[in-house]
Amino acid sequence: MSTVIRPEGHDSVLGPCHSWKDQQKRISDYISHNKLQSALRTRLLLAQHDNETVTVYQAYKPSIGLSAARNGHFRNSEFSFSRMTWIKPSFSWIMNRSGWATKKNQELVLAIRLHRQYFDELLEQSVETRWDAAKFSSIEEWRIALKDSDVLVQWDPEHHVLSGAPLSYRVIQIGIRRKALEGFNSCGIVSILNITERVHELRKELMSVPSDYDLSCENETPLETIYSMEETTRTKRFGKCLLAEL
Repeated sequence: MSTVIRPEGHDSVLGPCHSWKDQQKRISDYISHNKLQSALRTRLLLAQHDNETVTVYQAYKPSIGLSAARNGHFRNSEFSFSRMTWIKPSFSWIMNRSGWATKKNQELVLAIRLHRQYFDELLEQSVETRWDAAKFSSIEEWRIALKDSDVLVQWDPEHHVLSGAPLSYRVIQIGIRRKALEGFNSCGIVSILNITERVHELRKELMSVPSDYDLSCENETPLETIYSMEETTRTKRFGKCLLAEL
């Protein structure tokens, strides 16, 4: 029996949204069609994006998050530019990580829209946190690259939007530090939106569904589709963004 794909909706806070169940069906079909690996080895770069922007998420304590949402940047706040910050395109992942904005120092969730070209730049300069023999001739070479890189990439199991159970594919986290973090804050950001109130509302909606939730989750969550880098749209405008000074 085929799954009926419902049309996408638009949430005034979360942007384009779609049935979580249907999104998982699409992902499953994509994995099957492309004969990708399974058992938590499939890596999918999924994100809410349009022609110019990509949305990523992070959870902060209120003193940092409120200032960032109000000012559109992380300067002049308690945000530390001496530490690495991890951004995640997966809404479900950040919900699991922050306990739906309830864990200590993660009580406020931000949706950060980045310039798409800048997001591509981060991916291009990144080094994975696990050694890949296809990319590095030795573990020592990889360790040096890992130490020197301002952008790290890590692939972690995606999570069920409510139960938190790991799913059969991995999604990306991007770690930004040093000059990359300065660039992230100066020219990479389009907008910062505090979505905490909507997150709490959505969790209540999800909690109200029947006990067979795992099989019938029709609740709408941010629409995340396969993301591919746009080689033809990259411009020199972002060429030195990672080296930008505050």
